[in-house]
Amino acid sequence: MGIAVAAFKETDRTKQIEGIHNNLIKAQGILRELQASLDLEKGGEFSQQMHRLYEFMIEQLNEANLKKA
Repeated sequence: MGIAVAAFKETDRTKQIEGIHNNLIKAQGILRELQASLDLEKGGEFSQQMHRLYEFMIEQLNEANLKKA
C-alpha cells in the first residue's frame, strides 16, 4: 500500500498509473489469501467478521484502483 501511495507522486503519468495499479492488485491478492485462509466453520464469529472486513477492504482497493484517487 505504501508503494501504491508513493506512486501518486510519480511525474510520468504512465509510470504513475502502472505503479498504483500493480501495487493495489498485489494488496488485493494478499487480502484474498488471508480471506481464503479463514476457517469459517471452526473460526466462528471472528472468522466471519474478518471475512467481511477483508471483502470490504478488497472492494475499497478495487474502487481506488478504478478511480486512481
